[in-house]
Amino acid sequence: ALDTPNFTDNDVPGMANFNERWATFATGDPNTFNLSGYFQSIAIKALLEKAVANGDLSREGMQAALADLGEVDTEGLADNYVYGTPENRIPAQGSRIYRFDVDAPPNLLTELAFVESPITADYEP
Repeated sequence: ALDTPNFTDNDVPGMANFNERWATFATGDPNTFNLSGYFQSIAIKALLEKAVANGDLSREGMQAALADLGEVDTEGLADNYVYGTPENRIPAQGSRIYRFDVDAPPNLLTELAFVESPITADYEP
């Protein structure tokens, strides 16, 4: 699994884009919650672009776009995610466990562990 980059790691395209947009549109220091929202917006943007390309922004059109979306490039912020029909999508295969750390801004969270389920090792869609 790809490690989430540090906020200062502008060698990662997604982090550089996040920091540029934060500097342009926000105030204060970013935190992991802001980055999480940005990360989720990458997938939503890809979904909307697919629905627009298909010419259908209805509920059914969004569902069809999601079923046909495929791999979404997360710009190095995490492993790419593969969307599709339930039998074709490849979900996240692990979870990070964090604790709040008020002395460690801007992150506010410190990673304690990354846990991968042994069940996912043999997963095939």
